[in-house]
Amino acid sequence: MGGLKKLFIIIVYIFFAASMQSCEFFEKIPEVFTGGDKISFCVKYSPNTDNCEGRGNIFKAGKVTVLIELSEGIGVDEALVNITNEQNGSIVNTMQYTVGKSLKKIYFPNIDFPNPGKFKVSILTPEGNVVISDVIEITL
Repeated sequence: MGGLKKLFIIIVYIFFAASMQSCEFFEKIPEVFTGGDKISFCVKYSPNTDNCEGRGNIFKAGKVTVLIELSEGIGVDEALVNITNEQNGSIVNTMQYTVGKSLKKIYFPNIDFPNPGKFKVSILTPEGNVVISDVIEITL
């Protein structure tokens, strides 16, 4: 029983030490599993200042900018932004964008979300391979 107690204390200590690092530690945990790739939703993105204003996953109905940050270049000249309704799986919209193969940071401005709900936003290659995706919630 002593070994189990020591293991529990070590685990508690690790979580305590990690929480002392700040919330940024917990925000970066998903990057470990995606190889550093990240998708963000912003009210507005300024490439000159690299500022993702109003970053989050819950927005009022309207336009949102989708920002992706990849550990390696996207590898294609065209990318698709695919929006799927999370509730019923139906495709809401798909938009095509010209991008550069070597780009690691790409933003897709003014993606319109006129109706409330939860939507999966996926960045796809022209062949339909998912580069990265996440869920956004739209409220009234």
